[in-house]
Amino acid sequence: MNAEIKKPYIDFETERLHIRTVVPEDRDDYMALRIGNSPISAAYATMQGFSDCEWDEELHAEDDIYLSEFQKQDGVFVASASVQHFRSCRIEFGYDVVDGYRNRGIAPEIVKGLLVEVHCLFPETVVIIRVGKDNMSSRHVAEKCGGKLVGNEDSIVGRLIERYADSAQSRAGYLMSDDLIAALERGKDFVCIYEMP
Repeated sequence: MNAEIKKPYIDFETERLHIRTVVPEDRDDYMALRIGNSPISAAYATMQGFSDCEWDEELHAEDDIYLSEFQKQDGVFVASASVQHFRSCRIEFGYDVVDGYRNRGIAPEIVKGLLVEVHCLFPETVVIIRVGKDNMSSRHVAEKCGGKLVGNEDSIVGRLIERYADSAQSRAGYLMSDDLIAALERGKDFVCIYEMP
């Protein structure tokens, strides 16, 4: 795939959702979901400036596209998603649904909509979804959307912990709280890789 491709602004609708690239006005809802759904983000969120730094990084990411999803009927923010490594030949999807809106078919609707949109924008790419081995809900979403399990691997968190185990505590010092260490340990699980149609 051409490395010079410009980052597209994504904006489309599905049956129930309006899905678009994040904008500054999304920050509060988007970061609340991010911190609420990720034990690692929640642990880091206790550090001063984390939320601002994380939001700025996602808003201006060069190789990833971060998205907000709203119900069309009332404009309520219900989910976030990402299209990662869009300049490569292997694009990865991620998604998070607001707690009160789970088990309503929102995640499959997001994935199916993104598959259509991404294949129009980047017809030569392979799309994958990486899911924690024990995350049965996300595995079900990938399978429901036609994903085929093609393998598994250590999570990136696990690889980072192994690589920096000796020096992480000394470099991070007091910032490595018990909550953060516990969250990182939970992130060491194997992930299943689904190739999407």
